[in-house]
Amino acid sequence: MNSKSLAFLTLILSLGGCASAPTETSSAASGTVLAKIPANPGAPTATGKSAPAQGSASLQLASAASGPDLSLNQQSAVELFINDLVSKQGFAADELEPLFEGFTPDQKILSTMTKPAEGMPWYRYRKIFITPKRIEAGREFWHKHQNVLAQVSKEYQVEEEVILSILGIETFYGRNMGTYPVFQANATLFLGFPRRSDFFRGQLADFLVLSREEGLDPMRTKGSYAGAMGMPQFISSSYQHYAVDADGDGRRDLWHSIPDIAGSVANYFRQHDWHAGEPVAVPARLTADADPGKFLSNDLRPRYTLNDLASAGIYPETDLNGSAAANLPVSLLELEGEDGPQYFVTFHNFYVITRYNRSPLYAMAALEMMQRLRSPDEAVVESPPG
Repeated sequence: MNSKSLAFLTLILSLGGCASAPTETSSAASGTVLAKIPANPGAPTATGKSAPAQGSASLQLASAASGPDLSLNQQSAVELFINDLVSKQGFAADELEPLFEGFTPDQKILSTMTKPAEGMPWYRYRKIFITPKRIEAGREFWHKHQNVLAQVSKEYQVEEEVILSILGIETFYGRNMGTYPVFQANATLFLGFPRRSDFFRGQLADFLVLSREEGLDPMRTKGSYAGAMGMPQFISSSYQHYAVDADGDGRRDLWHSIPDIAGSVANYFRQHDWHAGEPVAVPARLTADADPGKFLSNDLRPRYTLNDLASAGIYPETDLNGSAAANLPVSLLELEGEDGPQYFVTFHNFYVITRYNRSPLYAMAALEMMQRLRSPDEAVVESPPG
């Protein structure tokens, strides 16, 4: 392992001290019936900020797409869904029924759901995000919005590079915010993806409520194939619970308002118990007779001590003796490197990143992005460490 690779692997023990300084791209899907809120002619676009909705939140039929009727089971699911929104959220049935006329699940969305990037090995996944162009875009974004980011970081106690890494991975700082109608994505996965039907049923309901509350036009609001929205790619439930109106204009705009975008990501991390200044992960060194298997966990919740790992021949490559990190609970992570397995000692903050996206590959990419953004003089290479 050369010195540059080791520099990445050692990463950063602490993300504190810098407070003063996220998608998918695809063609727009067709073949669905969507609704709009006529009182709000403006919808989120890549070029301008829409005005808040005024007056009625009535949903009306916009267009009908050709396609096969829904199956009896799907029709029954839609009927129950509409009844729930009528009884629990105050919609009228005739506002919702037109949304599903002629609707058919989008097969491209269903196919993409079965092949997420998180199924790749680490050495391939890393190459998608840790690129010179993406790192440079992050530094430019940081410089352009440094005052907002510094203010948000101070208020929420979440380091600026944490926010930046998420926005860079999710949408390349707003370049790739998705092209699928969010209604279509959620409805497709509710009706056509049985394994997670209940989850996306909830997301669809949340999206319709969100559209009414935030003045979004559900016919034109676009996002990922999984219904994630805006620069940070919040799903509907996350939008409702964690998005903030940081610029004080009465709306939570995750497409165009940098204060709202940065504040919402920071709030998400604060609400999931991010510990500012604490370590995230360090590479692990294993002895020839090490036994890592019993320490590997799917949820990465830190539940061991460094002494526990040492008893099995596992040590952090970075000397933590005498640091606060020496007494923190840890977990062990194994990733697939190009030349074999790579091991990392992970801490609470690594687990917090996996609350934003459950994949440890995502969390490790976010961590390296943070390190690259903090080290502007360090070259970014396309090849993985190893």
